[in-house]
Amino acid sequence: MFYLFIAFGLLAIFNFLRIFVSLIVANLSTAYKIKRRAKSRTDQRPKKYGISVIIPAYNEEKGIVRCVESVYQNDFSQKEVIVIDDGSTDDTAHLLEKLKKKYPSLITVHQKNSGKATALNKGIMEYATCPLVMVLDGDSFLDKSALKNM
Repeated sequence: MFYLFIAFGLLAIFNFLRIFVSLIVANLSTAYKIKRRAKSRTDQRPKKYGISVIIPAYNEEKGIVRCVESVYQNDFSQKEVIVIDDGSTDDTAHLLEKLKKKYPSLITVHQKNSGKATALNKGIMEYATCPLVMVLDGDSFLDKSALKNM
């Protein structure tokens, strides 16, 4: 009878150690996978730091010049400005071409009218290169330190 208690005791200790070691190995493996996955995501991020300002514009001839100039006059230097002209029927496209001469880094995209969501998706997915994206309506403008304070 005494040997039976010792046998069950040793078996219990062995099983406890087996489970304990398995949990430690599983946790270390999971931690390694998470670290490796985070490192691969970091490697895929653009090396450029800053803010991509996306401005969807549809018939914004009254406010687009002030809007774009407010972004370029901002204190924050690490920015890119992308204006998506969503098939405007007014003078927006002509004003954007004049602005492009003044600001050569301005990215202007002209597309047929597809709606604001499509314009934003195109700007973000195809043109934005910065890790942060800001959307600014064409009839809005920024305070001089707005981007720096973000």
